[in-house]
Amino acid sequence: MSGSNEQSYKVRLVLRKAVYDAEGRVTGYDWDDCEVAFTSCLLDAEVVGIERLPTGHCAATTGAISAEVLSRDADTLDLTTRARTGLLHAGIRTIGDLVRSQPYELLKVKGVGETVLREYAEVLAPLGLNIGMPLK
Repeated sequence: MSGSNEQSYKVRLVLRKAVYDAEGRVTGYDWDDCEVAFTSCLLDAEVVGIERLPTGHCAATTGAISAEVLSRDADTLDLTTRARTGLLHAGIRTIGDLVRSQPYELLKVKGVGETVLREYAEVLAPLGLNIGMPLK
């Protein structure tokens, strides 16, 4: 949140988790809900993806992101040829460029689909980063 005068609003998320029997068949669902607060600048935003974060992960506790990491060449990431080609087509040269990219923008790039997005997320996670992360 950038300003103290910025208003926020709350949304209720309804979550569904499958319940499985011993053979791995879905036998029903458990439901849960939670409230999440957002700043007003996100009022018209849409959810484009949900990512499960590692236990204990919290954006407020990750600390400052190193400018050195963000300026590193994206070629240093351990990616498949398809994922590297997607970066090339998108004009992404650094890790910071990838982190600043929105998932819906990347999905418009030739050769980038859900599998490649997942691959990007997997190589960024150990660095404490993710796609679409707001950076200052």
